[in-house]
Formats: sequence, structure tokens, C-alpha cells
Amino acid sequence: MLFFTLSGFLITYLLLTEEKEKGKISIKQFYIRRMLRIWPLYYLIFFLAFFVLANLNFFRLPNVPVVKVDDFTTITCFIFFLSNYYLAFFAIFPYAAQTWSVSTEEQFYLVWPWILKFSKNKLLSLIVVVAIVTIVNVFFTSHYSYVIENRIKYYTFWNMFNIDCMAIGGIFAYLLFIKAKILKYIMNKYFFAVIILFIIAELKFEFYIPIVTKYFPNEMWGILFGLVILNLSSVKELKSLLENRLFNYLGTISYGLYMFQGILVVTVMKLAIQINFTNDIFIYTASILLTIVVAHFSYFYFEKWFLKFKHKFTVIKTL
Repeated sequence: MLFFTLSGFLITYLLLTEEKEKGKISIKQFYIRRMLRIWPLYYLIFFLAFFVLANLNFFRLPNVPVVKVDDFTTITCFIFFLSNYYLAFFAIFPYAAQTWSVSTEEQFYLVWPWILKFSKNKLLSLIVVVAIVTIVNVFFTSHYSYVIENRIKYYTFWNMFNIDCMAIGGIFAYLLFIKAKILKYIMNKYFFAVIILFIIAELKFEFYIPIVTKYFPNEMWGILFGLVILNLSSVKELKSLLENRLFNYLGTISYGLYMFQGILVVTVMKLAIQINFTNDIFIYTASILLTIVVAHFSYFYFEKWFLKFKHKFTVIKTL
């Protein structure tokens, strides 16, 4: 939820700023920027998982069926960024299952710049998106949805769509962009501390909140994380918490960290079993360090080659 809320916040704010400074939103340039950032590593991971790792005994996982290279459905879903659909309706794809969130992002990008470019009342449009997704969520949790064949699969896919959290992030970005009056009540270090304590308590004790817990959990977390993002990005006393060389570096290679971590955790665990040294501290430490190393090389020697073209289509720099 945090990832999607943050994505909606950043993309919305940057597009709103582009429209203000340039007079319009260039949808073509937006898509080119996203393609250069997302597609190369996405397709590399798919290629490795499908054509390489699936054919190596070392990477076979117990009780997980081997994906066949001639599986047309698999290839189609992953090529066209439908891996979230594949995961919900078919099976877990070893070492590429994490790409479901990338597919969700790409589906979000299909509609988001158009909404922001052509909406006369942007805030209302964002609220309508949240309302529509929420209504569908409520429908799936009600007994009326039981008549749908494969209901669980459809509900699983819809839960992974997460455009409601992205829209909530977009709402907070819009409020920040227009400097809404409500910000003076929700943007300060004391309110931030209360939100953080509530999030920790909810994660620890899983409080049942009538109606909200059953019908609106995604929206609840979207709002909570949106408030956290809003404060960390804009409150002077809080911005410095994340501004340091280590976090900046990890942020730079974060896409690779996310995409490679599954492959490298399995690699470390399998090697640990082979040398009969299955110490948890060793496995965790080695997995983290190896993932950082691989993500570093992925960014600086693969992803960055594509990103060097991105500046030609960059209109507004990241927050």
C-alpha cells in the first residue's frame, strides 16, 4: 500500500507541476520516461526467470510447477504487463512473481496522465476514482459477489490493482500542490508522530475497526501512508530524516533491490544448505548484501544506459 500511495503521490505532483510550468502535460513524453525507467529491468527479469532460471535445477523450488517455455499464456501475460492477472488466475511464477506490482503500475499509467490532463476538476476526478474502486471492493466482500464464477480469483486480481491507493496518493499531492488550507492541520511533526504510533499499533495488534477493517482496509492504509508521505516530503523538520547518503543510494538502486531480491535470497539459501551452514544471521546478511551488490551493478551498468536517454524527455525533476 505504501509503494502504490507513494507512486500516486509522486506521479501526480510531477504531472501537475509540468502542467503549471509548461502549460500542458505531454503524455507522449510521460510514457517514454516510464518506458525507459521500467521496461528494461522488467523484461530482463522475465527473460531470466522464464528462459534461464526455469531450466536450471539449482533454482527449482519444491511443490512449485515448472513453467514451460511454450506456455503462450504466460508469455503473453508478462509481455503485456498482465503479470498481476497471471498471478491471480493461474499460478505463482518463480522469480518473476514480484513483477505483479510493476504490471499494476503500468496499468495505472495507462489512465492517469489522461485523467489529469483532461479533468477540469482534478480533485473531484481523483475522488471519483477512489469511490469507484471502493464500491467494487465492497461488492466483492459482500454476499452479492458469490454468484460470480471464479470470484476469489477476480477479487485477488482486484486487490492487486491498488489504483485506489494511487488515487489517494494523488489526492494528497493535489492538496499539497494547491497549498490547501487543511494542510496546516495535518502537516506538522506532532500529527506525524500520532500517525506513526497509530500505524505501529495497528500493525502490531491489528485492531478491528468496525466497517473500516472489513470494507475499506486499502483506503485506510492509503490515507495513513499518504499522511506519512505528505509530512516526510514537505515538513522541514521531517525531511531531513530521509536525506542522507545511504538512503539516497538505496533509493537510486531500489528498483533493482525489489526485482532481484527473490532470486538472490533463494541463491543464498540453496548455497547455505549445500555447505551445511544454515545460520539465520548468515542467510539474512548475505542475502541483503548480495542483493545490494547485484542491484548496484544492475543500475549503474544496465538500467543507467537506458536512463541516459530519459533526460531528453524529462520536464520536471523529481521532488
